[in-house]
Amino acid sequence: GGTIGYMYVLGQQYNQIAGFKVDDYTGNLTQIYTAPYSSNGSVPVYAVVKTGGRYVYVINQGVGGSANGPGSGQSIALYSVGGDGSLTFQESYQSQGYVSEWAQMDSTGTYLYVLDKYAPSFVNSTGKYNGPNTDGNGAITAFTADATTGRLSLVTNAQTQVNGLNTPFWEVGGSPIMSKAQGGCLYTLNTAYSNGLQTVTPFTVGAGGQLVFTTTGNITISQTTPGVATNITSINGGGAYMFLTDAASNVIYGYSSSGSCNLTALNGGTTPNQSGTSSPSYSMVDSTGKYLYV
Repeated sequence: GGTIGYMYVLGQQYNQIAGFKVDDYTGNLTQIYTAPYSSNGSVPVYAVVKTGGRYVYVINQGVGGSANGPGSGQSIALYSVGGDGSLTFQESYQSQGYVSEWAQMDSTGTYLYVLDKYAPSFVNSTGKYNGPNTDGNGAITAFTADATTGRLSLVTNAQTQVNGLNTPFWEVGGSPIMSKAQGGCLYTLNTAYSNGLQTVTPFTVGAGGQLVFTTTGNITISQTTPGVATNITSINGGGAYMFLTDAASNVIYGYSSSGSCNLTALNGGTTPNQSGTSSPSYSMVDSTGKYLYV
């Protein structure tokens, strides 16, 4: 058969990106002859394909990063996609927080949101944010992705100022590990505990890519099993629904996502994982919105 698409797989040991052609008849994978490619950073953790398929962004977490600063090799690497699926490196960018974890694009493919485990702290009146994190919260850095070149431009937070300067990030809950863009909403899954429970930070995506913290505040995830602390490992969904996997209680939580970006627990929405399984780590809804894979 012919080639219906391309798949890219990140390899952290050698900081590489593997590339494969997807056969339209069998689904078989064949390595692109120019692959693998350098991730142009250290510890690649996530990749985002821009709407239209012409550009790929690779999130490099970096080595040695902490609440005190970014690690070596932390970057956002931009690649153009050739007609044969080959990747050509274009440029690198920096998120404003430390220890990059995840990234999402909005529904239009115009804005890229990079999630970092630790938010920076303001250090002086020049607007530099390179001091140690003081509250344990994470951060989202927003970029505009050029429709023609894919190049990124930093979006500053119009709602928050320090010393008269707009902050170049949005703060989220403590130790976030994953984000999910759905409709006009963006959610982050936070692993730090608030009163013994984990939280989700909800934003609405406004004009110019601005993130607006909803009036609901951080959403607390209730325990299913009394006395067993939650261990929420992923947030994913499709259409009007969102699902969380809890590795501690081996269940899947179901929510409806409203226009205000609030999450409302579905009636009977807590579902035990399949018998004989344990510790669900990730979930995914298919493109039709009908099936959930755990």
